[in-house]
Amino acid sequence: MILGFVDVALKVISVAWIALAILILALLASALERFLVAAERADDIMFEALAGLERDAALRLYHAFKTRSKNIGVAWLLSVVLGPCGAYAYLGNWGRAALALVTLNGFGAWWIESWFSIPQLVLIQKREIAARSIADLPFMMSQDAAFESRMGARS
Repeated sequence: MILGFVDVALKVISVAWIALAILILALLASALERFLVAAERADDIMFEALAGLERDAALRLYHAFKTRSKNIGVAWLLSVVLGPCGAYAYLGNWGRAALALVTLNGFGAWWIESWFSIPQLVLIQKREIAARSIADLPFMMSQDAAFESRMGARS
């Protein structure tokens, strides 16, 4: 009698785990879909800025954006391996990283929450990088002009 009850309980638990895994995968797919649409909007900011520039300035701006930009795959990998603290540190969100470290990743709750918040945090980071790159463009171009004038004087 007890053995039959244990078998039924184990089957119920295994079905519950499978249902939970399917739910988590569906939520991750939903988060990824939302991220991909939002990431296109972040790149649109950069492409609008590139539209009115000369070729050299556009290449310089695009390179500055791409070299500073963060990758969602790396952030998720760090979240899985090191916990949310690693992902938050990679994204430059040091306050949240310190809080995650002190609270032991929210006693595990932040681990799951980070899987869904990382796409939005990467998008925010990309927008900030795009804005910073656009703001730095006049300085970068003046540095290039100064370098070219120094090289011209040496010839």
